[in-house]
Amino acid sequence: MDVADLLAEEACSCLLHGCDVKDKKYQSNKGHDVILNKIVALYFTSNWCEPCHTFTRVLSQTYQLVEKRASEIVVINVPIESDLDKARYCFKTMPDTWYTISHDNQHVKVLISKFNIQIVPKLVVCKGDGSVITYRGRSEVESKLALAVYNWLDAAKPKPATKQVINGFEIDDVPVEETANDK
Repeated sequence: MDVADLLAEEACSCLLHGCDVKDKKYQSNKGHDVILNKIVALYFTSNWCEPCHTFTRVLSQTYQLVEKRASEIVVINVPIESDLDKARYCFKTMPDTWYTISHDNQHVKVLISKFNIQIVPKLVVCKGDGSVITYRGRSEVESKLALAVYNWLDAAKPKPATKQVINGFEIDDVPVEETANDK
């Protein structure tokens, strides 16, 4: 894991464990409760950005394509707007199941900085523990649609434990040496 990944993981963790997110009614929810056991898609966007409007539609349609698995994913809008009305207007165009961070929340600046957001739209996909699955969520959705989401779901699954092999024996199969007391 390089420094950028560590900073990103720290940023996700900070957001997810110490930040309130707003639902479509603009009611506050604890970030931790919203993302518990889910994949988190951090969607950096802005109202003035036409590519953002286009990608919002593509991402919304993709989200609908994976309807049966959509409950395993939470999309959190991270507005880069400085104007509350514009940020809220942009969020209103998004699906009802998505969340947003208030535009003036200190975590927005942290996320923008830690993920080095220089252009929007940008979609960063993380596991619920804050580890990053991909920084290229936008290009993956645009090229693969629902397959991108299924790939993220697979990447978030716990990996099966591997057995260590020592001198041809799996670690669980290593014979125990007999002692004099065992004879």
